[in-house]
Amino acid sequence: MNFFKLISKNNEGIWAAIISAAVIAGLLQGMIIVNLNGAASSIADGELNIRYFLLFLMSVLGYGLASNYASTQTVIVSSNLIIDLYIRIADKVHKADLRSFEKIGKTEVYNRLSTNSDIIMEAAKSYPHVGAAIVMIIFSAIYISIISTIAIILIILFYIFGGFIYFSILHNIRKKINQSTLSESKFKGTFKHIIEGFKEIKINQIKSHDLLDNHIKKQSEIAKKDKVSMEKDLVHASIFVQSFYYMIIAFTIFLLPQISSLQPVQIVMIAAVVLFSYGSMTRIVMSIPLIMKTENAINSIEKLESQLDAANDTKAFIDAGPLKRKTDLIEIELDKVMFKYVTNQGNVAFTLGPITMTAKTGEIIFVVGENGSGKSTLLKLIAGLYYAVDGQILVNSQIIGPENYIHYRDKTSIIFTDFYLFDRFYGNDNIDENLLYDLLVKMELDGKIDFVDQKFTTLNLSAGEKKRLALLVSKIEDRQILIFDEIAADLDPEFRKFFYEIYLPELSAQGKLIIASCHDEKYFHLADKVVNLQSGKIIEGNYLPKDSREV
Repeated sequence: MNFFKLISKNNEGIWAAIISAAVIAGLLQGMIIVNLNGAASSIADGELNIRYFLLFLMSVLGYGLASNYASTQTVIVSSNLIIDLYIRIADKVHKADLRSFEKIGKTEVYNRLSTNSDIIMEAAKSYPHVGAAIVMIIFSAIYISIISTIAIILIILFYIFGGFIYFSILHNIRKKINQSTLSESKFKGTFKHIIEGFKEIKINQIKSHDLLDNHIKKQSEIAKKDKVSMEKDLVHASIFVQSFYYMIIAFTIFLLPQISSLQPVQIVMIAAVVLFSYGSMTRIVMSIPLIMKTENAINSIEKLESQLDAANDTKAFIDAGPLKRKTDLIEIELDKVMFKYVTNQGNVAFTLGPITMTAKTGEIIFVVGENGSGKSTLLKLIAGLYYAVDGQILVNSQIIGPENYIHYRDKTSIIFTDFYLFDRFYGNDNIDENLLYDLLVKMELDGKIDFVDQKFTTLNLSAGEKKRLALLVSKIEDRQILIFDEIAADLDPEFRKFFYEIYLPELSAQGKLIIASCHDEKYFHLADKVVNLQSGKIIEGNYLPKDSREV
């Protein structure tokens, strides 16, 4: 079973101790009823047996200690299990290539991990209690068999009959659990639109009402219907178990004396054992739907891990090759480079290239063109985040391949349109704070954000302020290749002018290579080269150096 395989992975020793404690707890729980029955028999004989009382106290104390150990250790191991799961997924994400990760989707990764890890945690914590309950039931069966063979045979037959009915119910519940999980996932996906698209739907009432009335509410009704149907069946299963247990007790009290020669005290003892074991049996039975949910959760996690394994970027972590010194980078050349977006069905949705161009340190290159022309794709290719399906990238006439991709990327800083700001400079503890504070002033972010204990005090900024902070971070990182994907789009006119007329020329004068996609034609004359893309290809006559282009 995937569940038990997962929770015991790399924890065989501690789980052996937990299981042992659970077994002891189950045995001592059984001894409690044995001692109570023994004491009850002695009272019936007109005696008060101190020995049973002491054994009862010892059993309760031992049960408490064993159960406490199993429970606390399970919490520790379960917490470590979830943390290890997050770290393992983080490591796989860390090693994935960009295009494959985009196909999976960052939201999909987070949702699967956060939702399913809670289910796994809940199930893992119940594991030792279920184990103790199983031992308790086995102990009770042995105890009853000692009192009466016919009683245990008939009770086992009752259990088999009840189990057949219960598992028939569970078979239907399993289908409903799967359906409920699917419909709830669809509902959450639809609900996400109203949160992430708040501004867009706020300004469009028709879209807002359609989304809410015809999609969110509709999908919520489906999810609610499936959820209620599943929970109803779980309630029915629970009530069946309770009612069936009452029937076993009734059988013990009313019918067993009629078909056996048992003494009244023996009947009472058997009834007491059956009644006392009710809690354990209920715990076992009620854990089965949770284990079903957990199996679904683990399958979902395993599918995610398989997807991330398939997305493993084999070129990203080969730590060898040249390009280690800043002076190594002089010229980048794209030689008939091509890239294709391929759908899951194997169809080519878009083709970039073949692209042939050069870029040198100290140059400012603008990549222009309509939306969907391939600007962002070209920037990702140049940055080494996408791999060309044909052609090659060369640095100083040397082909960039698996042996030096890692060093090539280390020379690049890129700000995407959907960039993410980190609260600190990961991988760099030696920040020039004087330069940082000078840049905060230059970017007019002083007073809005500070840098304390090696991290920014807040990232709660406007869209334009976040882009200015991203530019600051890029400057501090001091990479040789700076790639900006429509970075000026959310800047106000004053800072847009500053970006094009002051910031970029300063970087160029420092020997940086700047490649930026943009739509601001009034600043095209500031570029050394303008690369004009249309439908994934450079338009003839538009890839021109500054000195030969009419401004």
